[in-house]
Amino acid sequence: MLLGLAGFFLLMIPLMALDKTARPDTWVGGVMIAVLSGIPGALLLWRGRLAGAQNALVGYLTSRDRLPLTEIARQAGRPERQTEQLVNHLNQKYGLGLVYVPAERQFVVRSRVASAPQLPRHCPACGAPNEAKLLLAGERLKCPYCGALLG
Repeated sequence: MLLGLAGFFLLMIPLMALDKTARPDTWVGGVMIAVLSGIPGALLLWRGRLAGAQNALVGYLTSRDRLPLTEIARQAGRPERQTEQLVNHLNQKYGLGLVYVPAERQFVVRSRVASAPQLPRHCPACGAPNEAKLLLAGERLKCPYCGALLG
């Protein structure tokens, strides 16, 4: 609404300037009204778009159990470091229950990690080392060498 008012007065300025009977202070007042209504209107528009982008990101964060930082950064359109800070801020603000796992560079849902089983360090069938750092509750992990179930 404020931007519409500012646009109206900006469109009226050339008409007032062309009018030979109008006093100069009339169109100067129009410029002042356009500026005074346009600046708050632009700020409100910017804040609204920012809030919409944050709400979309919160929706994305609550849609999955595992969220690699690279995918979140791509979704947010920001570098990974800024994305990590933004997700931590949104996590605190909205109580999303996410935990950052630095070893895997991803966010996971806290409730899924708390009930996750312990992973063996080596495959019980072939003795190969287990490279997975985290297994969420309900997930099944197979040995990449022999295919035996690890957890």
